[in-house]
Amino acid sequence: MTLPVYRWTWARWMLGHAEFKEFGRKNFAVRPGPPVPPPGQVPREVLDWYRAKFAAEIASTHSHVPPPPTSTLSAFGGIGCFTAHDPRVVLSMRGLFDWIAVKADGDDRASRADADALREAGFRVHVWEAEPKDGFTAQTAYGAGGYIAQSEGPGQQAAALAAGKTNPKALITNVNHIERWPDGWDALTEAYVNANPQATPAALEYEARKRGATWVSPCFGVYDATKENPPVGRKVSLREYLAMPGVDPKRFSVYAGEYFAQYPDDVAALRELRGVR
Repeated sequence: MTLPVYRWTWARWMLGHAEFKEFGRKNFAVRPGPPVPPPGQVPREVLDWYRAKFAAEIASTHSHVPPPPTSTLSAFGGIGCFTAHDPRVVLSMRGLFDWIAVKADGDDRASRADADALREAGFRVHVWEAEPKDGFTAQTAYGAGGYIAQSEGPGQQAAALAAGKTNPKALITNVNHIERWPDGWDALTEAYVNANPQATPAALEYEARKRGATWVSPCFGVYDATKENPPVGRKVSLREYLAMPGVDPKRFSVYAGEYFAQYPDDVAALRELRGVR
């Protein structure tokens, strides 16, 4: 008689074999009967053991991050680029980025003509606000596919939630002030290792998922942060970011295109990654 897969898992757990060896043999005198969950599932007790094991690993090192969600689809998927004040600089990098987020607020905001030029060049266009306010209005004004709100503190988070009456939407964030991830928002984490050595892609993805984010993608700080945050601030190359634990080379963004274009090696690294000459 062949036991279902979940009963073999239960048996290994009771015996303390294989992946459960470190937990030891269970007390058979008071053992529970084999569970009868729906086909293809495993006992709750077994899942609890797995969760405890992985939680310990994640707590000790951020090189282990929770598994990605079942769905990896997002309007912010692929390789993206934020622009700060001159969005047309990325027109010279056709084929390197899948989407461009143009700034929709402040004196340095992009124009609708900028957004149209990027679309004509083949980029998907989103809008982002450093001080969230307009949301759907900004998205509509630029003909944008998605809305991105900056959230680097409680005030911006509250403003983002108030402005974000639209879809698709994402928070570009350092995560640490968010207690519970808001429903309906994707996560673009500020993996600005150039300014903060602790803000690694894996560390921020772990923090975002711990708070409930279901889709997470890092944004790499590609500008030189030497003057921004001495003595730890520095320039981190794209090659260095791509070699960091937990990075998916097919899913990230950079801040910002104006700085990225100033570093030939970064552009060359992305050309190699995309197979573009």
